[in-house]
Amino acid sequence: MQNAWTREFNDIIRYVIFKDEELRNLMLLPSDIKIMDFITKYFIRAGTTSEPLVNEAVRIVYGVIGTGLANDVRVLRQELSFDIYVKQKNLHDADRDRLIFRTELIASRLNELLSNQYDSRLAGYRFRCIGESDMSTSTIGYSRYNISFAFMKTV
Repeated sequence: MQNAWTREFNDIIRYVIFKDEELRNLMLLPSDIKIMDFITKYFIRAGTTSEPLVNEAVRIVYGVIGTGLANDVRVLRQELSFDIYVKQKNLHDADRDRLIFRTELIASRLNELLSNQYDSRLAGYRFRCIGESDMSTSTIGYSRYNISFAFMKTV
C-alpha cells in the first residue's frame, strides 16, 4: 500500500517537475514525452533502473535517504538527493555563456522549484538545499552533478 509521502511526491513529480517547461528544455526532453517515459528514461528513482545510460542527453537519478529522527518520534529527517548526468557534448550548450554547465542550470531549476515554500503543489513540504557538488562518474561520456535537499516527513 502506498504511503502518504509516496503519493505526495508522485504529485510533486507530476505537477511540479514534469510540467515545468524550463526544466524540460534544460533536460532536452522530446516535446511529446509522456510521464511514464519521463520516469523510466529521464527522471529515475535510484535503484529502479538496470539500463545503461547511453542515449539520453540528460538523466536525473534521485533518491530519499533517512538521516534520523527530528525532535518528535513521529517526524523523520530526510534527504532528497538528485544526481544529474549530462552528455559531454551537451554540457556547455544551454546558455549563451558557454562556460555555464547544463548540470548546474538543472540543479538551479530544481532548487527554484522545490524551495518555493509558497507553492501549494509541494504538499506543505519544505525542501532546503543543503549542498551541490561535482561528482565523479564511471559513465563514459557524461558529467555528473549532485544537489541535495533536507526535509522532514511524518510517519
